[in-house]
Amino acid sequence: MTSEFTYPSLRCIWEYMEPNRRIHITSRSPELRRIDKSIPLHINCLILDENSIEMNDIEYKVHSETETVNPGDERYEEKPEEERLTPGDIVADVERSWRREITQFTIELYNRNFRRHNSNSKPHVLAKRVANLLLGGRCKIVAKTLQTAEDQKILRLPVGFKVHTSEISCLYHDFPYILPIIESSFVMNEIETYVSKEETFDHPQLRNAKRVIINGIKELEFMDKLVTLTNEYVGIVNETFTENEYIDVIRHWIDNGKPYGTVWEIEHEEIEEYGKLLEELRTEFDGRLEPFDNIVIDKRQIFAPGYLAIPLDSKSELVVLGVNGTMQECDTSLIKIQAMPKKGSGFWKLGIDLRKKFEMFFL
Repeated sequence: MTSEFTYPSLRCIWEYMEPNRRIHITSRSPELRRIDKSIPLHINCLILDENSIEMNDIEYKVHSETETVNPGDERYEEKPEEERLTPGDIVADVERSWRREITQFTIELYNRNFRRHNSNSKPHVLAKRVANLLLGGRCKIVAKTLQTAEDQKILRLPVGFKVHTSEISCLYHDFPYILPIIESSFVMNEIETYVSKEETFDHPQLRNAKRVIINGIKELEFMDKLVTLTNEYVGIVNETFTENEYIDVIRHWIDNGKPYGTVWEIEHEEIEEYGKLLEELRTEFDGRLEPFDNIVIDKRQIFAPGYLAIPLDSKSELVVLGVNGTMQECDTSLIKIQAMPKKGSGFWKLGIDLRKKFEMFFL
């Protein structure tokens, strides 16, 4: 069987096989495992956590648990020193149960799981061994998305571990700390990151990424850096912007400009205040409130009370509207800011006509 892997067609099939299926097939064959690691591994979503690796929908996790050992159990006499009586000690119940710490390895898929106990290894030691078995020694690992989920934890990874990816997500830390495990030749398509350091906004990878999602900011004093982002898409979640912060974003946009087609979406949970916010921005920037009048700027748009148009130059304007969106797989409300041709211009009419034609195929 192994010699058949020399055929390019079979190697191609194996390369694009679901990664967990590959791991399952090769788990009982050292020779097949060696060949498997010489073929690139493709993962849709790789999540690294403390003593945990999740590939697509399957999680490989190592953790500690306590187990009760009762009288009559063959392990009962293995009780630790602190549970043993020494000369002079007394106890009301000699045949009492005792508890012990065990290390457990779990493979979990949705509500189903496979568990194996290992009482001889510490969790971090076993986690390192699991990481080496799953990811160590591979010629190439390609992940559509790489995510880290834990705060202030050590990620147990193989020596020389590298991931080819164009999308990274760091939910609790500034993203640069995971760059040592990312193949440096890749330009980021999307970076999602928490920001605790102002210099994170100046990082070349963040500046050059197509999409940036800011998942929390430690200090809103960083606004002076935030407003300078010129990525195609900027999303901001887990932050409550005040009227003044919206004004800062729009003011910088008007004064300094951004590439045409730039979109900002800012989480705004108090949607009942949406109309009030638009009115305050209209007054600040001498904009105009417009009804949609069957115009679809965004299929997620919130129709009442319309949208705000703020002049940029003779041909374009900044459009501010509310949309119902999804961030981190949760439904939420967002304030969308986007530069568009002025209403009534040929570009606007062409854009709306084309949008309507394309929508006919999907409605």
